[in-house]
Amino acid sequence: MEAYPDTTYAAARSSASVFLTNPNILNRINEILETGILNDQFVDKQLAFLVTQNANLSTKLGAIREYNSLKKTYCETA
Repeated sequence: MEAYPDTTYAAARSSASVFLTNPNILNRINEILETGILNDQFVDKQLAFLVTQNANLSTKLGAIREYNSLKKTYCETA
């Protein structure tokens, strides 16, 4: 809404959706994210934390599934 202050929420949302399919914009967003706290190394550490924690087993299972998905491996569930 900051980028389109004189329009409706629906119109701003529609424009944002179009922009987020533009490869140049997506590349720039990825560059910005990689230079900040949200980068592959940080996300890998957070995923490792979730996989190794035992406080919430459903979260742990979700993290294991995500890890396996990222690594293209498969996990058998009971």
